[in-house]
Amino acid sequence: MFRILVFFLFVLNVSAQQLQSLKIIKTKYDSITKISKEEYLLALNENNQEKIIAAQNKIREARFKREKEYKQAVEDFVKNQRFAEPSNFPIDSSKAEIKASYSHGFEKLYKEVHDFIFKNMDAGSSEFDSASTKIHFFVQNNHTLFIEKVEGTDSNFNRIALLAFLMTEGTWTSASQYGRNVKSKFVLPVSLKLE
Repeated sequence: MFRILVFFLFVLNVSAQQLQSLKIIKTKYDSITKISKEEYLLALNENNQEKIIAAQNKIREARFKREKEYKQAVEDFVKNQRFAEPSNFPIDSSKAEIKASYSHGFEKLYKEVHDFIFKNMDAGSSEFDSASTKIHFFVQNNHTLFIEKVEGTDSNFNRIALLAFLMTEGTWTSASQYGRNVKSKFVLPVSLKLE
């Protein structure tokens, strides 16, 4: 029993660490990008072509490194969550006394996901004119997420959509039935249409 408890705590910690690593990557590269943009604006004011090119290169390099680190962190999250496979059966959410919820509300969840996608995609060089995906996930009985699958026709957009979902700032609360927490399933549709 002690081993099971230790393993369960380890799995929860790994999942929390994976999500935290995504947020650290975001903070790190937001800072680098902000400084580089300030250098770029200063170089524009000075009309210094050498500094302008250097700042542009720094911004591009930071974007490339961020995407690479994001991709690895998402792959690690999905790989490591296999250890935390849901143990209880999903419920018919209509029977739950208290529904699972997102702390900022579902409308804000959609907005956070879409804002992250638009902010982190270079629309000028995007290969996506329009794309859509569905993220199938569980809110488990311990208030954590388990990503069941991401389905869409474009694997790159699927990855970006999952990343945007994992980067949301709110927290989840499990559904409750007969006084105990239970897991429940959700499907989050994500679509993008550039005009």
